[in-house]
Amino acid sequence: MVFYRTFPTLALLRMGISDNVMCATDPMAPDQNGRHWDHKILVEVPCAKIWDVMADYVALVRIVFPDTEPWYSAGKAKEVGGIVSFKFGNDQIDEQVVILNNETQYLSFVLTQGFNFFHVYRGEWFLKPAPDGNSGHCEFHKGSLFIINPTGPMTVASYDKTIRSELEQVKVHFEGKSCQWLSDGSKI
Repeated sequence: MVFYRTFPTLALLRMGISDNVMCATDPMAPDQNGRHWDHKILVEVPCAKIWDVMADYVALVRIVFPDTEPWYSAGKAKEVGGIVSFKFGNDQIDEQVVILNNETQYLSFVLTQGFNFFHVYRGEWFLKPAPDGNSGHCEFHKGSLFIINPTGPMTVASYDKTIRSELEQVKVHFEGKSCQWLSDGSKI
């Protein structure tokens, strides 16, 4: 697998975006049908603990967009067909869960409202064992297949920054919740 570092991506890193997030395709190189990305980050928590939370898509949206208050406008938590709604600025976003696989720890959704940002959008969140084999760690992925609305507020660079921020939020949330400190300052 090849990881790309383009000038715009390096510029984002200099703007304070960490280098914890890796993208498996060049986020600045489009093809004729849009873009397909797979961003990932290592989280020092077992995959099972993360999946228990993220399988409820509303809970995951609360983590990645802490300034929003998502809700189920249709369906139920941890079920295919549920529509999760939230506000992004003045725009309401609706995303419908189309795949939820507890065995492979994979969730996929499609945009059903909020086309101000994207003409087409399908996202996926999934977990993989840590590459080093540490069962106490998990590789957290955000996959995106999309065509940005050229008249909307989102650009390729700003969306890359958004995804990186989402994954950083996940890392901070789960590692912060999983860390317990002893009175002497050592980590349990």
